[in-house]
Amino acid sequence: MPTTPWAKKLRQLRAVHNYTQDYVAKELGIRQNSYSLYETGTTEPTEERLSQIAAIYSMSLDELKEWQPGVVNQSHNNVANAYTTIEHQHAFDKVVLQELLVRLDKRSEESERLNAELIQMNQRLMGILERLGLDR
Repeated sequence: MPTTPWAKKLRQLRAVHNYTQDYVAKELGIRQNSYSLYETGTTEPTEERLSQIAAIYSMSLDELKEWQPGVVNQSHNNVANAYTTIEHQHAFDKVVLQELLVRLDKRSEESERLNAELIQMNQRLMGILERLGLDR
């Protein structure tokens, strides 16, 4: 049962935004189990930590302090959700691009290897033709 004034609010705010504790913790630069202490009421977040949490939800510390579930400013919520969607898409695009670059590197290496094999085969063939007296 939450024992600090922030515990329930942080849990509800995270749920409204469909964030996991792990996501919020990573954004704060802490471990998930450390963040969960805020939501269980075991630890009270500092003002600095609350400011960081507010930034994750694209709001000021005052807005965070005033926030209540079901009373979220709809336009703010829409903007925050759109921003989150864009951030997630950007992260996904970055992963896809990195994967494509790895594949491209592998194909380039394979192409270079095949090209070297073709050169060796051509040299052997030229040697065979020369021994047979069929070289030009």
